[in-house]
Amino acid sequence: MWIGETFTSDAGWDHLERLVDLDTRMAGSDGERRAAVATRDALERVGARDARIDDFPVQGWKRGTSAIEAGGTTQDCIALPRSPSATVTGELVDLRHGLPADFEAADLAGAVVLARSDAPAHHDRYVHRREKYHYAVEHGAAAFVYRNHVPGQLPPTGSVGSADAPIGPIPAVGVSREVGARLARRFDGDSVTVAVEAETGDATSGCS
Repeated sequence: MWIGETFTSDAGWDHLERLVDLDTRMAGSDGERRAAVATRDALERVGARDARIDDFPVQGWKRGTSAIEAGGTTQDCIALPRSPSATVTGELVDLRHGLPADFEAADLAGAVVLARSDAPAHHDRYVHRREKYHYAVEHGAAAFVYRNHVPGQLPPTGSVGSADAPIGPIPAVGVSREVGARLARRFDGDSVTVAVEAETGDATSGCS
């Protein structure tokens, strides 16, 4: 009987809908707290013992507005989580896939680096977003623009922070494939400005 109830229950799906209907679940945010409470309550409803929330301190981060100004135009983007709040101007350098060798071969001092979110078929491994970001930092870039490689999708997202540096050292934004293609085609080698507004500070998270 319990097997049938498990397979036909809507509890998991209902809880998933409850979570995705929240405006945000960023670590340390009010939305994450509401998600944690909802998860604790859902566990209690299905009979979990001692369902509770254990709090712990985290680096807070809240996304504000962001923009890329290029050639008198404003290009849509979103700040990557843990990007610092800053406005910088530099030469746009399109590194295409942003492989380690691409960073080594380019002069990126003070540049705004544009890199795709995928790797070519001939490369032996996937190069993660955070790895590309830190290559940009190590080579002196002023900002990082992460370009989705999938057509017709939203800008990619994902943290650029690390355990040692919860807030990244240079501003970072994500753009759609289409915006990234426009930037590469029209503004590669031109001066562009990347502006990110974000609130940072101490915050509290919790796990159920």
